[in-house]
Amino acid sequence: MQRHQWPALLRYAHAAAFSLLPLLLVTGALIYFPSTHVALIRYLPVIVGLHDGAGVAFALLLFLPLLAVLPERRFAWPDWLVSLGVGAACGVTGVILWRIGWFPVTWRSNAFMLHGATAIALGVWAVVHAARHIIRGAVRRDLLPVELRAGVGRREFLRAAGGGAAVALLASASLDTIVRVLQYAGTGSSLGAGGWQIYTVTGQIPAIDASTYRLQVDGLVGQPRSFSLAEIQALEDTQEVDTFQCVTGWVVPNVAWHGVDLNTLLNACGGSSGSYLTFYSADGAYVDSLSASQATGDGTLLVYGMDSAPLPSEHGGPLRLIVPAMYGYKSVKWLQRITVSDKQVVGYWEQRGYKVDAYLPGGGAPGANLRS
Repeated sequence: MQRHQWPALLRYAHAAAFSLLPLLLVTGALIYFPSTHVALIRYLPVIVGLHDGAGVAFALLLFLPLLAVLPERRFAWPDWLVSLGVGAACGVTGVILWRIGWFPVTWRSNAFMLHGATAIALGVWAVVHAARHIIRGAVRRDLLPVELRAGVGRREFLRAAGGGAAVALLASASLDTIVRVLQYAGTGSSLGAGGWQIYTVTGQIPAIDASTYRLQVDGLVGQPRSFSLAEIQALEDTQEVDTFQCVTGWVVPNVAWHGVDLNTLLNACGGSSGSYLTFYSADGAYVDSLSASQATGDGTLLVYGMDSAPLPSEHGGPLRLIVPAMYGYKSVKWLQRITVSDKQVVGYWEQRGYKVDAYLPGGGAPGANLRS
């Protein structure tokens, strides 16, 4: 078999791409898993920036050396087709997450799952690929050879890259069923409101008895009150279907919420005269705030039902805030107290670098780009 030695610059670029993979996998895992996400929140902007930058560099370093020798060479299976197909799919889904405001919510939801799956596949392939060439290099002393015969040509080479990118775009755009079937194959899981990740800043879900639950409403209201869950449920109810999106990228479309809007609750307290509402969680640590207009508009609800069932405790039950116009960290779970005042309290995540006005991408218009 005829073999071709890469120029030194291309060999260094190829090696650099491989060296970036562990960094990408580690930073991606830190962003993805709730426990590490919460623990490292102070450093998360740096981690995300590092992951994005390494991703762009990896893509360039992976594809440019291959394109440099493409016009006149033939390449061996499976090295090139696997790297191009999986690499292109991982890159395309990464771009969708990186520039999340450019794409519809259904694209983002699927891209989050696909990006993780293709990243794992790319990591496995890289280990196998590197092991093969290390063994070959030790035997033949020819670092990073390119096999020229019995391989695939330029046309197949380009088809692999284009095919991987096209599959990623198509799956991100519309193939919900296939993606979820693959994700849940053999588990017997109900997909329902699947795709959630459960975050808690204390590491524990508060144990709250719905029968004895009380919501305290105080501050600049006509009459401070303490509401039982039954009293809240007796108020005029509201139902809506929204998309829930986490700032880290994952999305759950078409969640059916059942609850009461803030205007109704405040009217039950004789109205309010403050400019801000502060929401306190029963976990004793989490707090966030909204302006009065944000709290009483854009579909903001106090929710006690989800997908035609009582709100589960892991989702903030028996009562939580839902702000569909904003990222999920504004939707305080296990709501215990609401205080109306003329001063805005800086929330838990905002103290750690997140934006106070956390509107979803939509051209700056509150409430835009919410529904799937």
